[in-house]
Amino acid sequence: MLITYLPPEAITRRIAGDESAGWGHSEQLLAAAVDALHAANWQRGGRGTRPKPIARPGVRRPTLTLRHGSPEQPERAAQYLAQFLPPSPEVADGN
Repeated sequence: MLITYLPPEAITRRIAGDESAGWGHSEQLLAAAVDALHAANWQRGGRGTRPKPIARPGVRRPTLTLRHGSPEQPERAAQYLAQFLPPSPEVADGN
């Protein structure tokens, strides 16, 4: 519990195996700026595949693989997309 409140660059967090150790606000902003620069260069370039963002420690990108024509495709797609919806007003109000 105490490790959670240590600064990101604390050696204790790294020793404890915290995946986000060493990534403070400055590192997050720098990674976001580099991602934006890569995306802008890709847009102006006009070809090639979209660049992947810099992997942040402790953040997993959700993946979903569906086969064309599979019977569970609509349900799985709906479940996948539902995780990105904002909470309903009842949940946000605490009722």
